[in-house]
Amino acid sequence: MKPIALFPEDMAVVTEEVEGDNLHDLIKRKAGLWHASSEVEALKAHCRASGVWLRHFQEFTAQQRRAALPAGRILERLRTDLDVCVAMGLPESVSLESLRGCEEQLRSVEGLDVPVVGEHPDFQPDNILLSPAGVTVLDFTNFRYGSAYNDIARFLASLECLQKNPLYRPGTIRTLKAAFLQGYGWSDSEMNAGLIVYLIRYMVQAAKTVRKCSYPHPVKRLIERRAIGYLSAWCRRVIGAGHAFDENVLR
Repeated sequence: MKPIALFPEDMAVVTEEVEGDNLHDLIKRKAGLWHASSEVEALKAHCRASGVWLRHFQEFTAQQRRAALPAGRILERLRTDLDVCVAMGLPESVSLESLRGCEEQLRSVEGLDVPVVGEHPDFQPDNILLSPAGVTVLDFTNFRYGSAYNDIARFLASLECLQKNPLYRPGTIRTLKAAFLQGYGWSDSEMNAGLIVYLIRYMVQAAKTVRKCSYPHPVKRLIERRAIGYLSAWCRRVIGAGHAFDENVLR
C-alpha cells in the first residue's frame, strides 16, 4: 500500500486503494454465540496472520539499540486516565491497586533494556485488512520507535474489551488472543511484565474513551457503567495474578 499524499497539518496520509475485509468487523460478525466452529477457525487464522505480520514489521524496523521502558510516561498517562475512570465510577481502591500494580511490574524490570523497534502504535483489528493477498495494516500516522510490547498489548486489549459484551463467547476471544500470540511467536522467556504494563495502560484508556460517546445520557451512562464494571473486575484479576502470564493474558 503506497502513500500518495501527506497532509501533516491534518495528520493524514492518503494511500493507494486496497481491498480486504476489516478484521474488527469480521470478529464482530463471526465471534458471536451462534456462529459455526469453521468461522472461528477462520478468525484464528486471521489473528495468527496478524501476529506474523507484527513480528516481521518489528524485525524490519528494529534499531541497533536498546532502551528502558518509558516508565515515567506510562505512569503519568495511566494516572490521568484512571482519574477520568474514577469520575465515571471506578472505585478509588481499584484505581490505586492498578497504579501500584503497574509500578510493581515496572520495578521488576528496572534497569533492563529492551530492543527498540518501530511502533504503529494503534495496532488493532480495526486497522487491519485481510485479503487473499495477505495482511494490510492501515493508519501509520503516529509511527514512532519504542518497545515491542506496545503494539502487542494494543491488539490484545482490543480483543479483551470485546469480552464485556455477552454476545461474544469468552472462550472464543481467548482462542483469538492465543492465535495472535502464536503467530507473533511470543514465549514465556520474553519479558511478561513489560506486556502486562501496556495491557493495563490500554485497558484503562479504552474504558476512559467511553466518556466521549455521543449517545443520549441514559444510554451513555449505562455504557459507562458496564465499561467501568468490566475494567474494575479485569484490573482486580490482573493485579491478583501478579506476573502470571497465562492468568493475565489468556484467561
